[in-house]
Amino acid sequence: MYFSDEMYKLLKLSGAKCIITVAANYTTVLQAISMLESLEKPFIIITQGTEVTTTIPEGAVNFQELIAKDIDTSVLSTVQPASPNDVVALPFSSGTTGLPKGVQLTHRNLVANILQVTLRPHLNYQEPTTKTSQDAFLCILPMFHIYGLSFIMLTRLFHGVKLVTLPKFEATTFLSSIKRHKVPTLFVVPPIILFLGSSAMVKSHHLDSVRYLGNAAAPIGAMDIEKLHRKSPHIHVFQGYGLTETSPCVILMPKELNNISSIGHLVPNTEAKVVDLVTDLTLPAGGVGELWIRGPQVMKGYLDNIEATKDVIDKDNWLRTGDLACYDDDNLFYIKDRLKELIKVKGYQVAPAELEEILRSHPSVAEAAVIGVPDKRAGEVPRAFVVCTTEVSEDELKNYVAGKVSDFKQLSGGVTFLESIPKNPSGKILRKLLKEEYIK
Repeated sequence: MYFSDEMYKLLKLSGAKCIITVAANYTTVLQAISMLESLEKPFIIITQGTEVTTTIPEGAVNFQELIAKDIDTSVLSTVQPASPNDVVALPFSSGTTGLPKGVQLTHRNLVANILQVTLRPHLNYQEPTTKTSQDAFLCILPMFHIYGLSFIMLTRLFHGVKLVTLPKFEATTFLSSIKRHKVPTLFVVPPIILFLGSSAMVKSHHLDSVRYLGNAAAPIGAMDIEKLHRKSPHIHVFQGYGLTETSPCVILMPKELNNISSIGHLVPNTEAKVVDLVTDLTLPAGGVGELWIRGPQVMKGYLDNIEATKDVIDKDNWLRTGDLACYDDDNLFYIKDRLKELIKVKGYQVAPAELEEILRSHPSVAEAAVIGVPDKRAGEVPRAFVVCTTEVSEDELKNYVAGKVSDFKQLSGGVTFLESIPKNPSGKILRKLLKEEYIK
């Protein structure tokens, strides 16, 4: 999905030694590597893509050769065994603000979270695998996203579930795969629920096998779920909550409860508190404040970014989520709003700071601010506010950004030209004022 500019930034931050990709992306990867200042360039491994046959470009390594049965693995005997506290995955997240940061997730983080969401029967949304039966799950969400990587892939593999991987969302294939594999549970994001409820393509028979449908990454409205229930009233829809920084799952709705407005109960061995935004005092049930989390799934910290880590994890290991929440007398949690600047497009994170930096690099743009605006299909889309020194059109700025970022980051919400951008005395953009003034 990434352009070379986006890839370059992540390669530089992570210090990656190699890149595993498909032949179709080879040119983009080469461009990203060429931008690195270091003499030691990552080498490229090419694996089989969706093509029937793959030609390995000159200079790249064939992934199939690396996993051949007769390969000499004796060199691995000298490798030190991993510690549970070693970093095993480095997904990128914008946290509550700023540019994407490498989230250091350890073996302990991921294993703890897998056990937190599977060892209690009321949180386990698949049947046990036996010699005669095996649930199937669709992997439609990308595995570079913590939702797809941990909550779907690793957690289901732990239970011996069959994973059916789909390279991208394609409506016909998606629906036929559900029917063919008799998929009992779908873990998805809001745009897929909108598709299932609203598209004329989707008939009730497509969803005959589905008993549970879980939503996360972004909230879904009750009206959208009602549309789905008109077609398939037998499906139990539930929500969960997590962050990249929490490996990801923090809160999940138990199977026996039916409350679509809530995200559920805390998973085992997890603490939470709702904190007043002014006093930092812990609020009782019903009080709305920032949700703080503590547990074994909380990240080690942001890679090479001590200050950003201190901003979100305090001395007592409480993680500030940047989400406004409350809980009721039954300890069910509800997300009310976001404090963080992050824009959620189809569940993907979009950092306003990244788009603002690109806009300011245009010769006509002096200042820029980006916010998320509501969108029926995507949930939110980015909209830019710019102060220009010379005349430039909206289409020119949108095309300028489009040439540097993935589709989901593009300025689908449009561009507004201003004489000045509202800021506080310290220079921080007042995004709330932009939303109140211009988003009706």
